[in-house]
Amino acid sequence: MALNTLRRQLRGGDSLAATYWRRRVVALVVGLVILAVIAWAVSGVFSGAAGAGSGAPSHVPLQDGRLGQAGQALAHAPGV
Repeated sequence: MALNTLRRQLRGGDSLAATYWRRRVVALVVGLVILAVIAWAVSGVFSGAAGAGSGAPSHVPLQDGRLGQAGQALAHAPGV
């Protein structure tokens, strides 16, 4: 314990507090990054499962420039 007291006197009490809070901030940032990666991976799994069966896009441009459902493009085409 005497060695710890000597270190505290040499470095000062503020550096110990700074080290503590620096470690807390690093741990918080690492935790948030891990949480973000997990959320990104889970969202990719759920979005990929819904449209995995069809390779077609869900919205296609119509003749007048609007977006419509995939089956509507032929119904609004001229001459059909």
